[in-house]
Amino acid sequence: MNAGEPSFPEEMMRGVLRAALAGTTLLAACADAPAAEPLRSAQAGTLAEAAPVSSRSTAPGGVPVTIVAEVGGRRYTGSGTGECIVESDGTIYDAPTAIYAARFSGDGPLRHLNLTAWRLKDGSGTQTTLWLEIGETGHRIATLPQGERFGRAATEVRLTGKGGAIVVEAVDGTGTPIRLTATCGTFVENTEENG
Repeated sequence: MNAGEPSFPEEMMRGVLRAALAGTTLLAACADAPAAEPLRSAQAGTLAEAAPVSSRSTAPGGVPVTIVAEVGGRRYTGSGTGECIVESDGTIYDAPTAIYAARFSGDGPLRHLNLTAWRLKDGSGTQTTLWLEIGETGHRIATLPQGERFGRAATEVRLTGKGGAIVVEAVDGTGTPIRLTATCGTFVENTEENG
């Protein structure tokens, strides 16, 4: 891979998002992201015992994003610049949906996050795609009704004013438990003008 080129998982997740958004390019602007709630251990209902490992984004431009993840019982955090987007009138496989996405790349152990939640407008649930890179290990989740499926997830979009959080409780394709909150101060509507 040449310097500056996206990794295969990053490019794959970008392709999934592009297809879901009918090929439009996305930009976002988020206000300051509020601090995320501490995650609780799935096993004991207590705060994760391992000390959190932090990452900081060094990407130029972008918007404030805060990530808190518990992966396999270990807590990781990331904050800095990233992207937060919404497509209020999207579709997935011809089903009306609101699409929310958060992206982050950092310089620490939490190296990359590409998370998309498709909240179905009929109330039947939320579909999820996630690529999370911790160190050299990638964690993939895809719950879309068509295509290859990896792992399983319960995903909720919690809106607060113009911002909010995408909250995921999941098991990736290898069986690793993941609890993740991606917080954005604002989700900006995707339009042709800002894309």
